[in-house]
Amino acid sequence: MPAVLPASGVKSFKGMLHNYMFRATCRHSPPVHYETTMSADQPTGFVSCVKVDNQTFGSLDIFNSKKEAEQAAAKNACNQLNITGVKNFKGMLHDYMFRATCRHSPPVHYETTMSADQPTGFVSCVKVDNQTFGSLDIFNSKKEAEQAAAKNACNQLNITGEKKKEKRKKEKKKAKSKKRSGSEACFSQIDFGSDADEGRGFNDPYLRNLFTDILGGPKYLQFGTWAPYYYQIDVECLLNASKTAQEWTEEPAIASHYQRVAIQVLYPSQLCYNSYRPTGKEQTKQRHLEIMGYKVVHVPFDEINMKNKATTLSEKMDYLHKKIFD
Repeated sequence: MPAVLPASGVKSFKGMLHNYMFRATCRHSPPVHYETTMSADQPTGFVSCVKVDNQTFGSLDIFNSKKEAEQAAAKNACNQLNITGVKNFKGMLHDYMFRATCRHSPPVHYETTMSADQPTGFVSCVKVDNQTFGSLDIFNSKKEAEQAAAKNACNQLNITGEKKKEKRKKEKKKAKSKKRSGSEACFSQIDFGSDADEGRGFNDPYLRNLFTDILGGPKYLQFGTWAPYYYQIDVECLLNASKTAQEWTEEPAIASHYQRVAIQVLYPSQLCYNSYRPTGKEQTKQRHLEIMGYKVVHVPFDEINMKNKATTLSEKMDYLHKKIFD
């Protein structure tokens, strides 16, 4: 008793057969009929046969489902009729000659006539410049005869259509790489920032002295503190209702009565390109700290940099005072 076999192959042979016969007969209702029944040898299996015009092709084995059996029958028909998937040979020949001659009206001419040997059949020949290629057989429709003539021409002229596909792939790859390189060139001008600059504000002796003088002494501030959710703060201080600095304490019960101020020194890598606007990472950090009750003060490093001779020390102190206490 033959075993029940799984479907073989991935192609839709029914679709291939349907398309082939539709083009061959130019009918909306293709002359393809399937007869699928339960197998006499295996009650749970199916066998099928497909009738193509006056020919019948069987599934050659037993299958688990009707669909698999019909696919097997269609596969057998495709193999017997030498249907391997249809290329548009007329289009391939047209494109090849268009590129070769650079004409809008390509020099490809078809002559299709009724066959003298078979009144219901058609033969065709295609003239490519000074060469003529025939359809080599009799076909049911003009379209199929012209496709056969074009296929013969493509085979003789070694036109496979692969060069066009490869060219398209190369053009797409080139466009993608060009777009990528353009984006990289654009983004290379922007330093998106890394964690290397985080914490520099409280390690700089010049800045430590500057903030200590502004707030009135070391007991009024703390450097390099950690907020909840692991946010590092350069300088933290406490302000009362009258906006006066209070002595620093970590006791939550005492600190909760005052405004907690988080001072962040922003270096160029923490700012958007060519502006003093914080990067998305710093803005997210600011929003989270504000939700937790902090007042966040951003101080661009260039504004208070010791090497910045455009402003005096007193002007830098006034700038910081306004940023923190106003």
